[in-house]
Amino acid sequence: VSKFTSLKYIDISRTAISAFKYVDNMTLDYLELSTFPNLQGIIANDCKQLTVVKCTNDPNNPIELDSRAFANCNSLTRVYGHFKLKGIETFKGCSQLVFNEQDAYSSGTVDFINLNTATNITIDDTNQSLLSTFEGCSNFTYDDFNYLKIRIGQQVTSIEAMFKGCSGITGALQYDMFRTCPNLLTIKEAFSGCKLTGRFYSRTSNYSSTDSTTWGILDFIPKVQDAESAFENNLIEYIDNNVFAPRIINGVTQYYDLVRIDRMFRGCTYLTTCKDTR
Repeated sequence: VSKFTSLKYIDISRTAISAFKYVDNMTLDYLELSTFPNLQGIIANDCKQLTVVKCTNDPNNPIELDSRAFANCNSLTRVYGHFKLKGIETFKGCSQLVFNEQDAYSSGTVDFINLNTATNITIDDTNQSLLSTFEGCSNFTYDDFNYLKIRIGQQVTSIEAMFKGCSGITGALQYDMFRTCPNLLTIKEAFSGCKLTGRFYSRTSNYSSTDSTTWGILDFIPKVQDAESAFENNLIEYIDNNVFAPRIINGVTQYYDLVRIDRMFRGCTYLTTCKDTR
């Protein structure tokens, strides 16, 4: 493909393609796509031989990934570049995948990581469901997790099974882990099989509806209805009796909309009650 300078879309789904041969005497051991700066989309689901994909890392021109773009690419270890997620199950089953090394995140997880060897993720403004987006990405790190969770925007209503089976995510729960996504309706199985630790935070004793520093984890997602198996088989250590307590705002008692909490903490064998998580 040495004579090609333009490629807008590529679909190599269910093939054994893992690289392009660019000149007669050179075959790369990864899929080199950074030579196509106008590339707009990739579909490569069920490419079992694919190990590395290198694309341009342009903050103004993300490469679009539709549903199942890399699903079941179980040999895939890295995807370099800037990608926009437009569907569900994007990386489902990519058990070897990691996004960035720890030193890449040291430049800050909020801003664009301006390195040729970086992975940047944007979630499309119209994408309301992140169903199983990273399910089975068991090689993901806690740094990958923290980078991704703050990119879940207000338009998202479902993160069902988003990180299910990501057993490499080991680190403490944060009381504001849902700060960026207040309109979630379902977190069903979202973190099932992760290894999140620490406290499942309730609100503080001086709770104020206008002061988010006093909120508990669930206060950030007041519309959530389905939390079935959300934290199943994690390493959470403490929970208190106020975790589902109603809020009293201006003298009015407000209850959570939760209707399904079956198995929410099943298998959390380290979990014990305490007087106060805050």
